[in-house]
Amino acid sequence: MQTILAGNQQATAGTRKLATGAESVTTGTAKVQTGNQKLATSLKKAGDRATVHPSQLTYRQFAKPTTTSHTERDDAPNNGTGMAPYMVSVSLFVGALAFNMMFDMYTPRKYPRSGVAWWTGKASIMGAFVLGEAILIISLLELIDGLAPVHAWATFVMILCTGAAFMAIVYWLNLVLGRPGAFFAMILMVLQLGGSAGTYPIQLSNGFFNAIHPWLPMTYSVNGLRETLMIGNTALPEMGMLLGVTVAFSGLAVLFYARRHGRISAMDFTDKVPGTQTKS
Repeated sequence: MQTILAGNQQATAGTRKLATGAESVTTGTAKVQTGNQKLATSLKKAGDRATVHPSQLTYRQFAKPTTTSHTERDDAPNNGTGMAPYMVSVSLFVGALAFNMMFDMYTPRKYPRSGVAWWTGKASIMGAFVLGEAILIISLLELIDGLAPVHAWATFVMILCTGAAFMAIVYWLNLVLGRPGAFFAMILMVLQLGGSAGTYPIQLSNGFFNAIHPWLPMTYSVNGLRETLMIGNTALPEMGMLLGVTVAFSGLAVLFYARRHGRISAMDFTDKVPGTQTKS
């Protein structure tokens, strides 16, 4: 009987807990219903606000959500214009090689007063040659080949800077090394043909040409002529680099003449017979 009484008490307590739980379920169900009503109301309001009234602009936005803008950097109407910077640079270097093969740039015509005067006499001849070939190149390209530079005068100045730099390099090699200097000048030209990125981007070349690319003067002549011929941006950095090369090798030539000046005498240029001269 005691066990029955204890069981009845436990059953009564469990019934009370069950009744309490049933009340909690009823309360939770009411909250769920209230939440569902709020959700339905909110969704209805959101649907009303999201109502789209499509137009032709709406359709175009869905069909083509973005637009592209293209700007052409290079104005190269044909392959000749694209290759002009490279071929002009090569022709100027070949011109410097040919000039130094034909003219004696060491022997002075008369006794020089100093190394600077000795260099000035030779530099005037080289300067006239560079000016002549620059005028000839730009004239033939524009009048016969139909080249139309974006900046004509800048192109002419760029050709002058390139010709002067190449002439100074080849001239110094021939002056100091003689015949071997012409050989080294040919090697330099071959290296520049592959390392100046005149035909293909330098990224397509091997590591060797990528390494020497920034150190080649033809790199700057090709880039500068591309700017003046096709792109239209400034070529002043390239001109400055080429002028720096010209000044550097001209200074080396002046030093060479200054050292050699002490080895010659005014008597070497005077002969007993009037009007005749002898080479030192």
